[in-house]
Order: sequence, then C-alpha cells, then structure tokens
Amino acid sequence: MSDDRSIPPQSPGVANTAKDRGFHTTRWSLVINARSVDPEQSERALAELCQSYWYPLYGFVRARGASPEDAEDLTQGFFEQVLRLDTFSRADEDRGKLRTFLLGSLKKYLANEHAKKNAVKRGAGISVISLDREWAESQIKLEPADPRADSAALFERRWAMTLLKTSLEILEDEFKKRGAGEKFEVLEPFLLWHKDDDYQSAADALSISLGAAKVAVHRLRKRYREIARQEIAETLGEGEDIDNELRHIFSALS
Repeated sequence: MSDDRSIPPQSPGVANTAKDRGFHTTRWSLVINARSVDPEQSERALAELCQSYWYPLYGFVRARGASPEDAEDLTQGFFEQVLRLDTFSRADEDRGKLRTFLLGSLKKYLANEHAKKNAVKRGAGISVISLDREWAESQIKLEPADPRADSAALFERRWAMTLLKTSLEILEDEFKKRGAGEKFEVLEPFLLWHKDDDYQSAADALSISLGAAKVAVHRLRKRYREIARQEIAETLGEGEDIDNELRHIFSALS
C-alpha cells in the first residue's frame, strides 16, 4: 500500500460510537487474559467490544431468515450469554481472532435457540448492550444486493465495514478535540483515494497553499491507516498477523 493510498472509509456506523467510548486500551487478548485476574476489567473490555461489533452479528442472524424483532432478541440473548454466562471460559482453547470466536459462538448459540421460545424477550428488563434495530435495518437496505453472498460472507463484510467506520470516528474525534472539526470535514472526502483529487479546492477552503493541502491530506491518510491498524490489532489474539487481517478486511469488502 503506497503512502498516499488510504483505507477507504465505509458508511455504516455503530450505535455507540468509538468517540464516545472511554476504554480505548482494550485488546482482545485482555478479554482472555484478564478474566481470572480482574473479572470486572475483563467484562468492561468485552462489553465495549460487543457494543462496537454487534451489527455484523445482528446481520448474520437476519441473513439466516430471522425477522428484525427476532434478530434483535436473539442478538441480545447471545450477548447476555457472552457477558453473564462465562462464554469465554473456553477462550484459551480458541485463542485467535475476535470475529472468528464471536461468529463461532453465535452459531452454537443459534443452534440451541428457537426465536419464539428461548430468545430474550423485549421488555424483560434485560439490556446487555444498546442495539439500534432501526438503524441496522436501514443499513441492510442500503447494502448492495449480492446473491452470491451467504450469511458468513455478509458477516465478514459487515465486520470489515464496522472496523473501518470505527477508525473514521476515532480520527474525527481527534480533529475535534484539537478544535479542527471543520478542517476534518474538508479533508475527509480525500480518504476515498482518487488519482484526480482536487487538492486546490481543499486549499481554498482552508486558506492554505496547494502544497500544504497535499501535506494535510497525506497526514490524514497516514493517521487513518495507523488508527485502523490499531483497531484491527484490538480484535486479534497474541501473535496474529495484522497485515494478514488487513488483507482479509480488504478482501471482504471487494
């Protein structure tokens, strides 16, 4: 990947955005390793990860034929099991990618659940994480139809989109915290790499030179790649290759 080519941002967001999170040092390995040492810290880390990546799991349930209401119930029921019933007691055996573990666990959960009988019902007083079903359904409708894609392939694509969107939100938050929110709005379109980028329009909007605009775009893309790599690292186990996962992310989006 060249210095000027960026990871493309994706459109879907998450119900509780990365910029609102207060626990930025989470690692997938922390969820595993801290379980017996500091259960409270481990649960907090896992809850954050679940809040960030619920949408691909919800989409997987929908792709299996569940109604929006049943998909919400089943996804909430799954997270109740993950967060309360020590699903990760076997994580040492399955050490690896978070997405792989969560999808495998969800498949096992669905195999033992019937939506009408065993799903956690709305209004039952259980709210493990916040799921925005209306938002999720709107995103599913916006996604390009692909008759060749099965539920697992759709999960991989949505996982990739969520990772990149989360990275974009963190980058935007960095700009806003230093009072450069308007600058981010001008530069954000340049994250979609094109050979004919109109740097002059950015220079005019920011009242800077053409050269300074090109430097600003280059730094934006570089920082976005750094954040995306860090977000990917947070979902991998110890010893997992970030570059391999990054290639998988691009493959899932293609």
